[in-house]
Amino acid sequence: DYKIFKKKYHWNKKIQILKELGNQCVKCGNSDIRVLDINHIDREKKERPKDKKTTYSWSFRIKEWRKNMKNLELLCANCHRIHTWEQMNYGMGKAIIKRNRKG
Repeated sequence: DYKIFKKKYHWNKKIQILKELGNQCVKCGNSDIRVLDINHIDREKKERPKDKKTTYSWSFRIKEWRKNMKNLELLCANCHRIHTWEQMNYGMGKAIIKRNRKG
């Protein structure tokens, strides 16, 4: 089946990129492939489809990752969530975290 072939093809391409990026989270060292995310260090350099009708497909992602390897790092899902929270300056989060630590 073509869909299964493409899914395996793209997954293998992603695995190769994960290996090239060190195969572990740069923050905590987690190396469980199931939770590793590819993060753009500088969000402004992340390429997005120019045409609004084009989706951010696996083919597009892999090509974009390959072009921008120097702007990529691996983060586990937890570290990626924390990183994005801080990077995007999600306001109330810091107040909630501080309040929860006191009590």
